[in-house]
Amino acid sequence: MSLNNNTPSESANIGDKRPRANSSASDYGAAMDCPPAPKVQKIDEPDEAELDDSDGSDVVLEEVDPKNFTLIMNQAIVRYKSKLVTECAYPEPEDNDKFARQAWKAARDDLKLSPNYRITPAMMKKIQRTATSWRSNLKEVARAVVGPIFGRHSTKADNARLAQDLLANHTYIYLESEHAMPNEDRISLYENTLILAMIMRQWFSSKYTLGVRRAEDFGTRMPLGTIAFASTLICWAISEWLTGEFVGSTFGENDYQKINKYHKDRLTIMEKLSADAEMLLSTPNLFDARRKLWMSNEGSWSYSRH
Repeated sequence: MSLNNNTPSESANIGDKRPRANSSASDYGAAMDCPPAPKVQKIDEPDEAELDDSDGSDVVLEEVDPKNFTLIMNQAIVRYKSKLVTECAYPEPEDNDKFARQAWKAARDDLKLSPNYRITPAMMKKIQRTATSWRSNLKEVARAVVGPIFGRHSTKADNARLAQDLLANHTYIYLESEHAMPNEDRISLYENTLILAMIMRQWFSSKYTLGVRRAEDFGTRMPLGTIAFASTLICWAISEWLTGEFVGSTFGENDYQKINKYHKDRLTIMEKLSADAEMLLSTPNLFDARRKLWMSNEGSWSYSRH
């Protein structure tokens, strides 16, 4: 089964050949360019009734009890970051506004506070401004996950060659045993163990991380947005070794938004093809990874496949 005849005009540093997803869904096509960003809607005119909360005008920041405001805001920010991890790390403006509204409303309702505490433009911006610093704070863990693969090589030339090979055609998403294969013969999409390691270290490494605090947002199957973002972080961390030695770089939105979209589009296509063929997705170890009990303060985790 194959996808429609969609062809990319740019490849986001991806090869021209299209790898196979699996034996019954071998041609899912390459990801398309990011669509033009939609016009930003006015923040004070929500397009969904359930997000607008309703009748009457918004309560201005000064009229909200300071203690309640802090409680709602802190919980809303956690919920907002969870949406970035599970749905889309780089949302379009319209979706970004929606994420912030949903996060605020859910936090307020959880705290059983007055429905008159509705989100204002200032509150929305405060929530959304946390995204950039939050993404940047994930860098150290990403480096810790990816860095060791370069430590096996003794020369700069070897490290540089490895980084180049991994980034070519996004080889880093495949099992190491398929890295030397022609791109069109690879079938282990998103099965590289680095992806699972990135997810577990970033969001399930302690009882304070998002995957544990907001386990219900991740559901019983790992969200596509989470796998896409983990893959994007791996891509960035590998790029820091392109010279053959570690050279720190920023994790800029402009540079990696398109890479993240590429992975999310690819995973969405895989999911659709797998559902159409009544098959499991090709990465059950990721999609069916179930968070188990937090075992100790040292960070011991176990998960199982179901």
